[in-house]
Amino acid sequence: MDQHKSRIPNKLVTINPSSRTTVNDYPTIVRQTADRVRAYLVRIKEAITQERTDNLKQHFKERECPHIDYDSYAETFSYVYFLDNFWKAAAMFREDPPPLSRAVVDMGAGSGAISLAFLASLSATLGDQPWRIKMVLLDRSVRQLELAEHILRETTAFENLQIDLVFQKGELTDWRPLDGRVDCILLGHVLTENRTSTHAILKQLTDAVACQGKLYVIERTDDTVWEAIEEALAQVPVPRNDMISVVRLTDETTDLPAIRSQSEVASRYVALHMPEHLALLHVLDRYFRAWKERSIGLLRETFAQDAEYYEKPNRPPLRGIDEIEMYWVQRVLPQRDVDLKLGSVAYGHSYAIAEWQATFSLENSRLVLKGTLVMHVDCPSERATALREYYISEKWPTN
Repeated sequence: MDQHKSRIPNKLVTINPSSRTTVNDYPTIVRQTADRVRAYLVRIKEAITQERTDNLKQHFKERECPHIDYDSYAETFSYVYFLDNFWKAAAMFREDPPPLSRAVVDMGAGSGAISLAFLASLSATLGDQPWRIKMVLLDRSVRQLELAEHILRETTAFENLQIDLVFQKGELTDWRPLDGRVDCILLGHVLTENRTSTHAILKQLTDAVACQGKLYVIERTDDTVWEAIEEALAQVPVPRNDMISVVRLTDETTDLPAIRSQSEVASRYVALHMPEHLALLHVLDRYFRAWKERSIGLLRETFAQDAEYYEKPNRPPLRGIDEIEMYWVQRVLPQRDVDLKLGSVAYGHSYAIAEWQATFSLENSRLVLKGTLVMHVDCPSERATALREYYISEKWPTN
């Protein structure tokens, strides 16, 4: 591979511009749902003490989420944060609408704020179309799930939705889909409590989402877990939308929790969009794993027997798996300490486009390559039929 001098940034993940809205920008059904939640929270206000409220708020001043006994703090947490989290999620779904889903799982659902915002947003997008949906709320806290059931059964007044609610106690890392893939997975303020497992969780859950489904992640804007999320997303070949949303609240919204005086709530989210054909994702992921692991076995599983491999756009392609393997033996297997990061990814009907950045050692140098590839895939066989790469590279001497 030729080396050309070029300054290459280390980071590929970028955030789209912030979105700022007020509650009046949202559909009527979303605002009415928030009103019903507000009425419910008024009824539990007498059970909330100032001391427990102050303790909880002190916990969440930290940039890293501390351990909280949610069974003990369930009512207090809901009273203080349910509406905030509802509007944060509503802002996310306004910018990146929920997919038309039959099966949704809310991981670490707590008392159900994200689930409720999803249902209200879905109802708004459906209009008069009737729809049946199964919503699974998973959480390790029994009391949080009990509270979620109370709140959702009192506030889910959606005429166009027939909702099958399932409340399931369990650990996020132990969950597996029982009836095939699900259409949507929600991760609302839960990775911050599982930061050491972020990469494994995102990989596991991405594999559980159906074609054209979505996986949403929402966390506080300044939470340090975003560092782990960005590292994990750089290994996942899925298109994504990453944005910071701010919702300015009206006086009617802020006067309920007198213990809270803020006039707006902000959050950062990322939405992963699964392609129409999952075979495209599988083949692209297999290609990058083959490179990272320098595996001829994975390489042969990636390409069709008669595939064409355009390593340079101005040169004839390598033709057939045997020529491709020979090229890899000569040029890829000698690489050491390979670090691969993915940037933007997009899928068509039978092709994938991906930005990538690779860093590796070769002889006495450290090389950094940044490029884009276009991969054509035969989806039924899950094999790449053609690959075109375009890249620049920079060589750094090693000490």
